[in-house]
Amino acid sequence: PGSALPYNVAFSAARTVPQGPAYRHNEIILFNHVFTNVGNGYDVTTGKFTAPMDGVYVFMYNVHKNLASHGMRAALVRNGDLQVLAEDVSGDPQDMAGNSVILELSEGDGVWIELLEKQAINSNKLRQSTFSGYLLFTL
Repeated sequence: PGSALPYNVAFSAARTVPQGPAYRHNEIILFNHVFTNVGNGYDVTTGKFTAPMDGVYVFMYNVHKNLASHGMRAALVRNGDLQVLAEDVSGDPQDMAGNSVILELSEGDGVWIELLEKQAINSNKLRQSTFSGYLLFTL
């Protein structure tokens, strides 16, 4: 069974500028404004969270769209494998999409958000696009 929390791991970050369209391939979304990064698992330069220990982790993300001409599909990825998708492909220029998931990770596993090919997101000083996660319990 899971142990009591001997370690604290939690992060929350936002993007402050638009990203995309991703023309040639999927792009990792860099959430450049860090609200908190307890345990230093989130790397603002790569946009990736790296699990510092084996455990069960909770992740949430939201992305904002303001281009009617492009869809918005953003995936939460673990070690290169898509886990969950948030999308909005309507013609409405102002929309939000998000998703969340609980994952069992091994130490060193990576989790990030990818903007899928030919998609775009918006964000600005209001920080509409965010990525957060925390350790629920260790294994």
